[in-house]
Amino acid sequence: MREGTRRWLIRGAWAGLFITGSMFVGLRIGRPIHYTDGARELSANQLVASGMVVWQTPEVALELPGPVEGRVAELPDGRLLYGRRAVAGTTDLVVYDPAQPGVPPESAYALNTGYNELAPALSADARLYFASDRPGGAGGYDLYSSTWTPRGFTAPVPVTVCNTAQHETDPAPAPWADELVFARLDPMRRGDGGRLWRCGLASGLEPQLLFSDAGDRGAALDRDPAFTPDGGALWFMRKEAGRGWQLFRASRLVGEFDDPLRIGLGWGVTRLRAPRPGRDGTSLGLLQPRRDEQGVDLWFVATAREVYPWWPGQRWLEWILFGSFSTFALLLLLLLLGRRWNALDLVVQCLLLSLLLHVLVGLWLMGVEVTGALVEGEEEGGRLEVTVVAAADVAAGTVGDAPRLTEVAAEVRFAPGERGLEVASPTASAITLPAERGPLDVAVGSYDPVIEQREAT
Repeated sequence: MREGTRRWLIRGAWAGLFITGSMFVGLRIGRPIHYTDGARELSANQLVASGMVVWQTPEVALELPGPVEGRVAELPDGRLLYGRRAVAGTTDLVVYDPAQPGVPPESAYALNTGYNELAPALSADARLYFASDRPGGAGGYDLYSSTWTPRGFTAPVPVTVCNTAQHETDPAPAPWADELVFARLDPMRRGDGGRLWRCGLASGLEPQLLFSDAGDRGAALDRDPAFTPDGGALWFMRKEAGRGWQLFRASRLVGEFDDPLRIGLGWGVTRLRAPRPGRDGTSLGLLQPRRDEQGVDLWFVATAREVYPWWPGQRWLEWILFGSFSTFALLLLLLLLGRRWNALDLVVQCLLLSLLLHVLVGLWLMGVEVTGALVEGEEEGGRLEVTVVAAADVAAGTVGDAPRLTEVAAEVRFAPGERGLEVASPTASAITLPAERGPLDVAVGSYDPVIEQREAT
């Protein structure tokens, strides 16, 4: 291979590496180019003027008479349906009206037995699903369904397509009432994990594992699934080894689910369970179970605040792209002229190396902040402490008004010294310094350089 051809290939490889790396990083840290509403795929150019939502920190909405077991469902008339542990130790489904906090919850008599009933969920057509370990099932906890009417609930019937000898619980009906997502746990391997499954209620197909990577997560436990009102995403809780419960959301397009993303890392509210998306699409209810018998069960609500496009905020990116384009154009010109003057090869190589270094330094500087502070010391003037911190914003759509997280990357301390300076003077009279501080004094803070004045000899 000729040396000229080799140089061209090397330079082409550098250019390809830079372009592909920049595109990959841009797609990962920026907005995606494809979206879904659950039924169709939308491109980013269709949503240029559309806003995005940021979930705010959940706030306490009400206290639920408990002890609460499992999830909380909302009936069409605004009342809440949830499992409540009875004195006998079993769990019954009760109906509670938050508009009348002084009235204790009443039992859902048509649904309860002498065994456990919990984890209710209501579909768009007022079909109720819940879990129970009553006799007559396939074994363990099984799924049952009933229909809500203003006069009460109909007699429950088992959802036979989902029930097995294992525990089936936490049913989540899809908005179109044909798909059901639920949690399945092995009673013989308690604490060793649980998985989310889905089944077709109308087709009668066997349940399928929802996330293909579920077998690679060790003892992770997935619970409390719930669809958004439009079916475009699935909320659920996940507990991994060595971690507490964390909130996740997976986007959905027709019958395919994307990899789940963690939501609400910066909320600062712990032990949240049972996510329930509101009917308006901009609210999310979460349950904080009591810690002990003397505690209370709290119902939190997080709201989604819309944020709007702000194109001036990316002017810096446009300048970077324009500068990169100009640099590549200059390199191309030098490469073409290098065919006549070999001395330009060294210039081209230096420019390529300089461009790479600037790109790497620029990417690094995007994630750091430099702060300075004067530290008092024994010596006059003190010390100047400079701290370089790596700033990391919590992922968009999850932080709301969360605090910013910083990690110290490096610390540099300067101890300024003091020395005498002679000022040349055309006369024998001393120069009188103004009593007020000048702009330079304001800029450097409390550190004032000392200037010795002497008469000219």
